[in-house]
Amino acid sequence: MKDELTELMHSEFTISPEMEIKHRVGSAIKSGMIRGVTEDKLKDVLASYTVTYEDYLKWKDYWAEVGVKI
Repeated sequence: MKDELTELMHSEFTISPEMEIKHRVGSAIKSGMIRGVTEDKLKDVLASYTVTYEDYLKWKDYWAEVGVKI
């Protein structure tokens, strides 16, 4: 029997673009690289995670609520 991933099966492994941004912001926060930095340095760190400062502002409260230290 030949195993093939169908389009439906592939869709189970994808996330929305917004969920991807949310997770990237979480990764940036969890890295600890943004604690106590200036806004300009924060923007540089976020850019390395391919997210914007606006993305960070949108999701930082969510990550704080789930217990990630900012």
